[in-house]
Amino acid sequence: MNNSRTTSLPRLPDCSRSATITAALSVAVLIGGVALGLYSRFLAAANPVTPQDDARAELPDALGMSAIVVGVAALLVVAVVLLAARRLRAAGFGNPGVTIYLLLAVAIGRTVQLHVPSVTQQIFEHYTAFPRLPTALAAWVLVGLGILLLCYPLTAAPRFTPTTRTIAVPATIGLLLCALATGGALWVGDDDRSIDHRTAASVVAPPIPNRLGQERFRIDLPKASRVIVGGPGFLVGTPTGITAYDGATGSARWHYQRPDAAEDGVHQQDSNLLSIPSENAVLTSWNHLGWIAFDATTGEKLWTESEFAEDSRTGMRVARGFDAAGEPMLALVDNELFGGSYGNFARYNARTGRHMWSEPATPDGCDTMKSRIAITSPAVYQVRVCRNEESAWTAILALDPATGAETAKRDLPNPDPDRAPKVSVQKDALSVDWPYRNAPLDHLVVAAPGLLGTTAVTADYVEVIANDPATGTLVTNSWSTGITMSQGAAPDRSLTDPDAGLGGVTPFDSMLTTDELIAVGDAQLRTWRRADLVENAPPVPLGSGQASQIIAAPGIILVPFTDKSADLQLIGFAP
Repeated sequence: MNNSRTTSLPRLPDCSRSATITAALSVAVLIGGVALGLYSRFLAAANPVTPQDDARAELPDALGMSAIVVGVAALLVVAVVLLAARRLRAAGFGNPGVTIYLLLAVAIGRTVQLHVPSVTQQIFEHYTAFPRLPTALAAWVLVGLGILLLCYPLTAAPRFTPTTRTIAVPATIGLLLCALATGGALWVGDDDRSIDHRTAASVVAPPIPNRLGQERFRIDLPKASRVIVGGPGFLVGTPTGITAYDGATGSARWHYQRPDAAEDGVHQQDSNLLSIPSENAVLTSWNHLGWIAFDATTGEKLWTESEFAEDSRTGMRVARGFDAAGEPMLALVDNELFGGSYGNFARYNARTGRHMWSEPATPDGCDTMKSRIAITSPAVYQVRVCRNEESAWTAILALDPATGAETAKRDLPNPDPDRAPKVSVQKDALSVDWPYRNAPLDHLVVAAPGLLGTTAVTADYVEVIANDPATGTLVTNSWSTGITMSQGAAPDRSLTDPDAGLGGVTPFDSMLTTDELIAVGDAQLRTWRRADLVENAPPVPLGSGQASQIIAAPGIILVPFTDKSADLQLIGFAP
């Protein structure tokens, strides 16, 4: 009798069900990651990061493409395991599923190589939100998660148990996870969350007041503010954005603000804040973002990309006129020099950003490097230094602002052609000075292009304090003669008040209205009747502080005023 006992070995747990669930979940996550990577790389909004910032500029595209390549490679590993794992093991090649560890190492190495955490943080801190980076980041995380999950079913489980429940349910969960990741990435990349933009109804702008009148309001402004003319009133620019005000009431009309603007990130650059009143347009320039043009009345966006925006990235500079509160036109030049400019002047339509015309080429015999451009409301002046074998001269051309066609020209003999004259704009008037001269040229001030041929060349330097190009009325100031107002460049139609000297008053703090000449200095406003230069008394005190600018806007005359505590106020005057 055989008394031997048979013992049974413990049964190994069946891992096929859990492996199948994990594999289905990871494959769904991988497919979603690859799809999101394709969207990020080829469909998501363009990256605003400047091309010069290589590491930051390359990350979104590099991360999106990495998610596509590594994700597809992981899916191919899954396909090989499902279709050929048994044959490969039987042939002695082992389990092909272990290849997934190699892809996991590649994903970790790529993350380190691209410095993903630090560069991503820098982009979020310095640039506006855009969908390409967060969608690429989400795609990369999904692919990494999918690879990590695949490490278990591809290496530990000898077989799978595919059923409706083990495939459909985890796959659905995986796709929902991808949908949540996609929605979160698009939310993070939505720049509209950072913008507070309110528009206003279109109204007719009131005229500029004919005289100073009385104080109507005072508005407290941030210290880093800039005031410009626009629409039915004026606009105030700060690093966070712009706000438009009604000139008659001083009440806010529309605004475009980024409350979270940072000095080292996206902020409005006040030095490039431009108003083009003749075209009812306002242009703002944003650090790490670019130009945005608005309708000055309603605040509606006009454009962000244009020929002007593209050309401004090539190193050309904004061409300036005489008045920081409002430019006569939108233009670019290669360089600027003392209020004038030179080289490749180009005029643009402010409402579309399209190129309109460029300055005419300098003819043979004229020095291109000594050619200067001066911008005024009624004309663009080109001043050339020319010579031939017999003589030398300065050629002054007046060009039509709309077409660039020549409207007036004057040649003046120049005995020193090796030195270019000093060209500038004073109160919308052309000023040409020959400081290094032998004879006979001295100073020329042209109030309007129609007076180019008849305006006298003077020996004494005068400071232009006001100009009305429409009537050819020019107001100058000097220590010897005081205030002189001439009309049509005719000496016999001039008014002079020797006792009305404006010592210390600069060309930026005086203006001419229909009825008055207004000047600011020593924290007070002084006015003269335009008809006879009789001063109105007494002066208007502004308070304890400093004011150095007068801005004529629709419905109001503005005086920025810094009080004794260094706080900035904007004072409005109207009849």
